[in-house]
Amino acid sequence: MPESRARLSWMLLVFLAAGLGVAQPAGAESAPKAVTPFTSFNFGDVYAGEVISQIFIIRNEGDADLQIKDFKAG
Repeated sequence: MPESRARLSWMLLVFLAAGLGVAQPAGAESAPKAVTPFTSFNFGDVYAGEVISQIFIIRNEGDADLQIKDFKAG
């Protein structure tokens, strides 16, 4: 996979995974809650060797630390 596609996939996956939020089980004392302003972003056509970037803001509205420990490119 070309580097620009891998970067695009990584960024999009992190954004989408965080947009799903973290559910708080019933009776739990505290939990993180990931919030994003939108759930998708269209990078348009991306060609091999092209460098693209986009800032994705992920805000924690929960009452515990939000930790993103791992991700997988899609």
